[in-house]
Amino acid sequence: MNGTWLTLFAVGAATFAYRLSCIEFGSNLEAGVLGNPRARRLLRFVPPAAFAALVAPAIVVRDGTMLTNPLDPRLLAALVALVCALLTRSVLFTLASGMLALHAVRFLLGG
Repeated sequence: MNGTWLTLFAVGAATFAYRLSCIEFGSNLEAGVLGNPRARRLLRFVPPAAFAALVAPAIVVRDGTMLTNPLDPRLLAALVALVCALLTRSVLFTLASGMLALHAVRFLLGG
């Protein structure tokens, strides 16, 4: 048995141990933390917060600097999408309205 097989067995054992620990941790998490209604209520905010953290820099930063022009097409489109999201609570309508607003503002402002 050479070093390659030992490496393969070691990597396989490490992968198995990692996946087994995730399964075991997940079952304990479901019974413990996720059984708490307050924790469930707090965890519902994680996906919107992660999405905002991904999208916000793409909207307010251009070429490494913060946008200061309030008439930037991306800011106006984001504002339209925010209003649509608050009024409709529809992801599809929010995305469509934001994209339409972006293209309309770019067309109107010539940018």
